[in-house]
Amino acid sequence: MKGVHLIGNKNLVANTFIGYFIWLLGEIAKSNIQVIKTILQGDKNINQKMFYKKTTQASDIGKVIFANSITLTPGTISVSIEGDDILVHSLNFKDTDLDDLSEMDKRITNIEVSK
Repeated sequence: MKGVHLIGNKNLVANTFIGYFIWLLGEIAKSNIQVIKTILQGDKNINQKMFYKKTTQASDIGKVIFANSITLTPGTISVSIEGDDILVHSLNFKDTDLDDLSEMDKRITNIEVSK
């Protein structure tokens, strides 16, 4: 991948990062709607869960971007990064959450330039 590198880190390519950021804004908007529905419906639909999500990023900054992206998405919080795993708390866990996080993980890994 060619492009302008961000923050002096040669592993992040600016044009790919901008595309990711736009995608992330859409995910944040969708999650906001889901959290609002959960709040309005009350406790009966809350299915809180903590789980580990394996990361595929090669760099620490890639893992931090992934963890921060999870936290920016309403209804989820990155609790800790432990090696290649991120401990995630979900307000209303669904099986599709794992697929959504895998998509996010893949997009962030694509930002990194292979060494």
